[in-house]
Amino acid sequence: MQGMKASIAKYLKLGRITSWPAFSLSFLVSFAVGAYEGTDWNSAILGFAVLILIASFSFALNFYSDRDTDRFHDGKQKDLNLARQPMLTGEVTERECQIFCVVTLILIVALSFLVSNLFAMLAISACFLGGVLYSHPYIRLKAKPFFDIATMCIFCTLLFATGYALARETMIGWQAFLSFSSPCSALLSTFPRWSRTTMATFRQG
Repeated sequence: MQGMKASIAKYLKLGRITSWPAFSLSFLVSFAVGAYEGTDWNSAILGFAVLILIASFSFALNFYSDRDTDRFHDGKQKDLNLARQPMLTGEVTERECQIFCVVTLILIVALSFLVSNLFAMLAISACFLGGVLYSHPYIRLKAKPFFDIATMCIFCTLLFATGYALARETMIGWQAFLSFSSPCSALLSTFPRWSRTTMATFRQG
């Protein structure tokens, strides 16, 4: 029993559970706006599970990609001291992290299509952008000025559209889409030098 609890705890830490509320904000806001009496709550439960899986996949891949640099962090980044991330403490091996990422990605794809094709398209696009393109060591847009913030702006906007699609089973209107994406664009154009600090909650340093 203790072993099972320890395993669950280490994988929750790998998925960075403490960042899930901030990660989920744009998705939850648009879902709340779009929810109505016709909302399918069975699909909504699946959709929320997909959201958590996207967060877990993205953060785990980020931990994996940054394992050689995180060890040099000497302070706390938002919710976590990165020098104590689970791959550096020995709680999770590289192999376990790789398996975790593969399993969560498979679940994201499978569960997304159980909700709807539109939801799947948006959720998988968000996962690919905010997880793979942003953090994968061979691409690593997070390390490129302009592209790090641009990626996060588009990612958050995709999550916003995904939450609305879950509630309404339709694409969000262009007016609402622009009203959410415009502040992100303004941030991008006004603070281009924030490429190493902005959106720290969604990345690992």
